[in-house]
Amino acid sequence: MRGIANVTPFSGRDRARDRARPQRLKPAPAGNLLIAIALLFGLNACAGLAVPPEPQYDSLATREMVTALYDVNTDLAAAKWIGKASMTLDGRRRTLDRAVWAGAPPGRVRFDARTPFGMPVLSLACDERYLTAIVHSEGQYYRKPVGDGGIGRFFPVDISCRDLYDLMVGRPPGIEYHAAQVETSAAGEYTVRLSRRFKGTVARLWVDAPSGRLTGVERLNVHGNRRYRVWLADHQSVDGFSLPGRLELEGTEGRLVLDAQRLFPNRPVAPSAFRIRPPN
Repeated sequence: MRGIANVTPFSGRDRARDRARPQRLKPAPAGNLLIAIALLFGLNACAGLAVPPEPQYDSLATREMVTALYDVNTDLAAAKWIGKASMTLDGRRRTLDRAVWAGAPPGRVRFDARTPFGMPVLSLACDERYLTAIVHSEGQYYRKPVGDGGIGRFFPVDISCRDLYDLMVGRPPGIEYHAAQVETSAAGEYTVRLSRRFKGTVARLWVDAPSGRLTGVERLNVHGNRRYRVWLADHQSVDGFSLPGRLELEGTEGRLVLDAQRLFPNRPVAPSAFRIRPPN
């Protein structure tokens, strides 16, 4: 008991001196250390994903060619075509001799077809959010969110409205790619292959060498199979804009041809035209 009574209490000076000494940190548990490392790498990965990698080109000429293709008619406010549409499905062809289609950025599309007697056959529209349509012969109304597919319910080629609009105005659809190279260079034509890391070829572009115009697009799915192929022809220059007057679309189910007799660039199209309301 005496030894315990003679112990000097821990004074304030001793506390200050103890705080001044370097403190030895206890090692963190291994599990916490692994979590910290994982978080660090995860944050770095997210930071890298926030900035898309710059596409690589096999030459400066290829870079300039692809850039020019995507710059075609970017100042076009809207356009309208009048002509006919033909569809081939299971070897059977149907032609709609009275068709009108229109488009506006960023991917709005309107299509109307009538019989030779003026009776409506199909009305289809896409805005930024929805695809809406009426099949008049069936009295059916459709409405669904826009997506990668779109018009495949009504046409033998399943293509999104945004892709269709880009092709209507003469430029490639918006395709994510990491590399572009000239695959072949035949007389008067280039074939440009667009590819993505880990996915391979995602599209091919055909370009007329003398004019630099886009003449064809082939888009592939994730398995490397063709989603659709489109040929652009009969370019017409109106009011300073050059637009294809003919689109030939080939899909897995059949074929769709839009053949314009007249086109009207930069004609105003009411926003309401790109959404069809249900019939009363």
